[in-house]
Amino acid sequence: VSTSVPDGWRGPALAVRLVGNRAGQVVMPLLAGLVAAPLGPAGAIWFTCAVLLASGAEKTLRR
Repeated sequence: VSTSVPDGWRGPALAVRLVGNRAGQVVMPLLAGLVAAPLGPAGAIWFTCAVLLASGAEKTLRR
């Protein structure tokens, strides 16, 4: 991040990245819990598979 923005924007760019990371660390376990609670342990495994698939698809489409 720090090399892809102008010098004056490095601080704010890193701050936005950190906020996104922290939000993900809070939101993802909540979503996983909401999925796993009604579906049981298999729901947690399928949720993880869906997240990995979405991540791989996004990475593939960016190329």
